[in-house]
Parts: sequence; C-alpha cells; structure tokens
Amino acid sequence: MSNNSLSLINIESSILFVCDVQEKFRPSISHFNEIVTMIQRLIKACNILDIKIVGTEQYPKGLGHTIEELSIVENKIKVFEKKVFSMLTDDIKKEIGKEVKTVILCGLETHICILQTTKELLQNGYEVIIIADGVSSRTIGDKKIALRHLEKIGAQIRTSESILFELIKTADHPKFREIQKIILTPAPDTGLSHI
Repeated sequence: MSNNSLSLINIESSILFVCDVQEKFRPSISHFNEIVTMIQRLIKACNILDIKIVGTEQYPKGLGHTIEELSIVENKIKVFEKKVFSMLTDDIKKEIGKEVKTVILCGLETHICILQTTKELLQNGYEVIIIADGVSSRTIGDKKIALRHLEKIGAQIRTSESILFELIKTADHPKFREIQKIILTPAPDTGLSHI
C-alpha cells in the first residue's frame, strides 16, 4: 500500500476525484457554496498542472447532474454515473491508468461516498488525500467524525492550499505564478473551524 505520508506527492502520479457535486444536494449540504468554491479552485489548479480529473454523479436521474459551476466540459472533467456509493467503479478503474499512485479527493458526502471511496482506494494500494475544505456532509458532525475515521485508517487530511503548494514544490516551478493567483484569492469559510 502506497500510504507514505512522509513523501511529497507528484503531479505525474496524481489524479483529482470530484465526487457527486450535484444540484439536488445544494439545499441540504453544510457550506455547499463555499465547498464548491474550493473545488473550483482545485479544478482550475489541476488543469493548469495537467492533472487528470474524473467525477461521478450518484443516480443522476433522481439527484440531478453535476452543478453548472464546475463547468465539466470546459474543465475537461470526465464524469461517470454510479449507483454504488464508492467512486471506484470499473469505469473509473479503467480511467485511472497505471501511473496513478495518489488520489486527491473532494466532493460529497464525507461520511458516505468520500468514506467508502477512500476505503476502496486504500485497499487497492492508492495514497488518498482528502481535501478537508473541499468535502462536506449535511451536518458538520458527520463530516468531523468521518474525517477523524478516515485519518485513522490511513488517508491524509489536507487543505486545498497545502496540497497545491506540495504539488508545485518550489517558487521556481514554471506554473507557480498561476497557482499563486488561485491561492491568494481569499478563501471562504468552509466550516473547518468547527472540526
């Protein structure tokens, strides 16, 4: 299992998973709009750094499609439908490719789909980094307990800013200025102070 939290992650072996950020969740998810802002920043950064992005939609017939704000076509996000709670479907497994070692994970809901996706990814030998300011649940309590559990089982819990700096590693990186612009934009309160 590649779960060495001491080594820095690499752009070439990373992928961003965007889990079930769908329209029907908007009214019920804690800090929904703020979480979406952070996910947009991650997506923008991953596009700048040429990191592959895949997304899922949980039962879109009933829950609607990925929200328009994420601009899935413009942002080159390949989206897969699912009914299981884990994102690690056969289609996603094929999409990941052999070079991926690290999955950066954001989306909904922390205590259900994020949790089950993480468990399956860890079981399959991937390093998993959950973006704490890019995930949420209906209640902060569910998010808090899920993040605690996920850290205990081997996932890394990080913020979006932390992971972006780790991906570029140095101010000499050719994309540093573009990433810096994203980071310097004031971040909304995503409820992390309650965790």
